[in-house]
Amino acid sequence: MAEANLIDRINRAVQTLSYKDPVFGLYFTLLNLTEREEGISTLATDCDKLYFNPKYVSKLTDDELRAVLSHEVMHCLSLTAGDVMNRLQDFIDRGDDRYPDTKKVSKMARSTIANWASDYQINSIIQQTIDHLPKGVLVSNEMNNKSLETILKEVLDSIEFIKSPRPILKPPKF
Repeated sequence: MAEANLIDRINRAVQTLSYKDPVFGLYFTLLNLTEREEGISTLATDCDKLYFNPKYVSKLTDDELRAVLSHEVMHCLSLTAGDVMNRLQDFIDRGDDRYPDTKKVSKMARSTIANWASDYQINSIIQQTIDHLPKGVLVSNEMNNKSLETILKEVLDSIEFIKSPRPILKPPKF
């Protein structure tokens, strides 16, 4: 169970973000803050709950915490994950020869690819505005001002499949 001071810290970060952008603040009030260590190493959202791993959050600076909270809300506000999943499915349905390996991956792996593309887009926006992303997030100046579809194509072009009995995806670095 997360310590009360960690929840207070998250709430203070949300309050600071709310002063800067009331839309973010309003959206945060709609999300249920949910501690979860199993299956979540950082933060995640299904646009109903905002899941957080207390071990990860406790290591963030206040600026980094505001950045990752903004990141999760941007997923909800832009609905990027669903949009990218639809575009990725379109590539697969068309039998696009440029992305033959996508036909071999599971729905879960497709969801991961879609999330990487939306992460690159969201983090490029956050980097230009908040500029305090934690180390290790997917971000690249090459993604600045690019459309989601363009980013998805670049991610697909750069994906490495680690050979094993079941292919494992490795996120692309730009």
